[in-house]
Amino acid sequence: MPTLRVSLIRASDLVVSDSLLEGNKSDPYVVFKVGRETLQSSCIPNTLNPEWVPHETFDFLVVEPGKDVLQIHVFDYDRYNAPDLIGTLALPVSKYMDALDLPQNEIFFLDVPSYYSSQNCKSTIELEICLSAEESDTITLRMWENEVWSLSSGWVPSNTEIYRRWSAYDDAETSNRFEQVAPKIPHGTDPQGWGYVEQNRGSEGWMYAYNFLGPFATTKSLVTCVRRRLWENRCIRKDKTKRVLYF
Repeated sequence: MPTLRVSLIRASDLVVSDSLLEGNKSDPYVVFKVGRETLQSSCIPNTLNPEWVPHETFDFLVVEPGKDVLQIHVFDYDRYNAPDLIGTLALPVSKYMDALDLPQNEIFFLDVPSYYSSQNCKSTIELEICLSAEESDTITLRMWENEVWSLSSGWVPSNTEIYRRWSAYDDAETSNRFEQVAPKIPHGTDPQGWGYVEQNRGSEGWMYAYNFLGPFATTKSLVTCVRRRLWENRCIRKDKTKRVLYF
C-alpha cells in the first residue's frame, strides 16, 4: 500500500481570527486527512506567519491513489470556544503518482472563508510531499490498538461497543482479542512479526485525541481522552522473482 508523507514547514499571511483585545493574532494549527485517518499538527501561538521547527511530518497509508485526496484545514485555536477555520486546501494524491519517491516542496494558496475577505490576505502554506510505493514482494498487514483514559487507572484498553482494544485498519471489525482482528498471513509469504509503528508518531507509537474520530496528535492535551497506535506485520513473498511497484 503506498504511503503519502507530508511535512509541514510554514504558513504565511494568515487571517486574524482573534479580536483586537485578544492580540489581533491567531494561534494556528493544521489538520491533515487522507481517507479515514486524520492527524493534527502542534499549535504555534500568537502569529500570522507560523513556522514549524523542526518540520512536522505525517504519514498516511493510501488505499486508492487515483481517488484519495489530501485534505488540509488550518484552524485558529481558542481556549474557550470552538476553533475557527481560517484556511483550507485539497490536493489529489494522484498529483504525485508521476514522481514516486521524489519529495516535492511547494507553496500553496489556501482557500480563506469569505467572511475574512475584508482582510485581503493571501494565505499560503508550504509543504513537502512525497508519495512512496510499496514493492510487490511485500504485503504489509495493519491493525489498530485502542486505549481510553481512566481517572482511577490511567490508560486502559478500550472496551466500548464500537472501539474495543483491537480494531481492523478500516475500523470495520473490533475485538478485545488480538487474533480475532489480526489479518491472516497471506499464503506464500514469510511474516516478519507484528510491531507498532513509531516513525513520525508519539512516544511508543501512540497518537492522542478527544475521541476515536480524531484528529490525532503526537502529544496529549487537556482534553485528551483516547489514544491509538498502528501495528504492522510485513509479509515478504517467498517467490521474489518479480519486483515491480504497484498501486
